[in-house]
Amino acid sequence: MLYPVGTMLYGGYRQAALRRKWDQQVAQKPTIAIKGSNGEQSSKSDKEEEFPPTRIIIPKINIDQIVQEGISKDVLTAGPGHYPDTVNPGDNGYCAIAGHRVTYSRPFNRLDELEKGDTIILEISQKKFIYKVFDIELVPSNSEFDLDAKDESRLALTTCAPKYSDTQRLIVRAAKVSGSKP
Repeated sequence: MLYPVGTMLYGGYRQAALRRKWDQQVAQKPTIAIKGSNGEQSSKSDKEEEFPPTRIIIPKINIDQIVQEGISKDVLTAGPGHYPDTVNPGDNGYCAIAGHRVTYSRPFNRLDELEKGDTIILEISQKKFIYKVFDIELVPSNSEFDLDAKDESRLALTTCAPKYSDTQRLIVRAAKVSGSKP
């Protein structure tokens, strides 16, 4: 019975540390190389770039967390994680982010409440990308899911479903509708 409480406290602690780091980086206004800064959009397979410090905000379900690179157990205990083989926020292709539903910082606990048309915001350094949900899907947890969108900037959020089970995967897909300075 203490395990869920312990993981939630630990996840909150890790997310708070990431938030402090984010706030320091934003205050210093670092220059971060972003794919497409030369006017070209490319996938990671064309040009490898480091995943930039990223903040995900989903107003409808009160999410405001820092996303790290990777989907390992260690990464996901601190909050959402970026699938390494997907593009960075704002780039053409799919940027995919995973998060726990009921343990640690529980970033995607209420992901199932999203509906078509809801807003998801990804912030990196001096840019903000706004996405609108266009598809919500449940698939078996052992199945692969389609992330093919080479000519469009898309976002996929994944988590386990239903709550307290990992028999299925909830996938929320969104399309970029704007990108600008915050």
